[in-house]
Amino acid sequence: MPPLEAPLQAAPTIVASLAGARLPLRLFSRELAVLLAAGVPLLEALTTLREKEGQAAHIEVLGELVAALEQGLSFSQALAQAPAHFDELFIAVISAAEHSGEVQGALQTHAQYLGWVEALRAKLWAACVYPLLLVVASVAVLTFLLVHVVPRFAALMEGMQAKMSWGSHLLLQVGAWAGAHPALTITLAVALLAAPVALARAQWLRSPLAAAVWRTPQLGSRLRLLALARLYRTLGMLLNAGVPLVPALQAAQGVVSPLLRPAVQGAAAQVAQGQRLSMAMDEHGLSTPVSARMVRVGERSGELGPMLDQAAAFYDEELT
Repeated sequence: MPPLEAPLQAAPTIVASLAGARLPLRLFSRELAVLLAAGVPLLEALTTLREKEGQAAHIEVLGELVAALEQGLSFSQALAQAPAHFDELFIAVISAAEHSGEVQGALQTHAQYLGWVEALRAKLWAACVYPLLLVVASVAVLTFLLVHVVPRFAALMEGMQAKMSWGSHLLLQVGAWAGAHPALTITLAVALLAAPVALARAQWLRSPLAAAVWRTPQLGSRLRLLALARLYRTLGMLLNAGVPLVPALQAAQGVVSPLLRPAVQGAAAQVAQGQRLSMAMDEHGLSTPVSARMVRVGERSGELGPMLDQAAAFYDEELT
């Protein structure tokens, strides 16, 4: 098997010509694992997946994988030529599995990990649906009141020449303006709803916004636990696949929250210098009392990967 550092010029560079048609990595991992478990060789399994594929971009990338394997490259080297479809985490898992001969098991483990990520994302979206509906309904009702109801009260109150507080007077003035400019009022209401979405997608605002949310009472502590659970799950998967600890920490930096990346990077540097993972995680705030004890037990027993999985599962239950 050619080493990972071998020259890659022999293989054609796999380019995702259709950037929007990303290969479904979870389905790819599961189907390839099933074929390998059935005794189908890797090259033939990839050819089979290419033949049953219906999207041109997926056929192209699978065909390039087959071509790279036929030219003598390892599976992980072939995957590394398609960064638009296969991330660093997946490549690290496959690279380690090639050395241990457990590619099938690594594919199954990675598919389970992606399933956990997708289920977690679905839970978060489901939790957001109700408050989002309330916000949209509230803005719609307020807009209707300002455009149709308040202007009529404003005309009535002016005719009665009644005395009002400054707040009531201001409300009637706003209602009168909204009644006179209904289209502009509706446009402003839609902009009010769209503004948070646009701001959340702004790259320059994501980090400050996330940091502010993490400082929010109650919510911030749970978001931190969520990020730590994903870190533990990722490290556990990599270690179980045979990835050494330092490369596992380095690969995990790409999937954890940006607010945790400096801490993970610092922990990786200390582990590379010979410090134990439990101590490095404690010093960089990457552990809790429960996870710290689990990691220490895993270090003593040599079962660090399974212990990290158990720590992630513990916080999954709490967060759910």
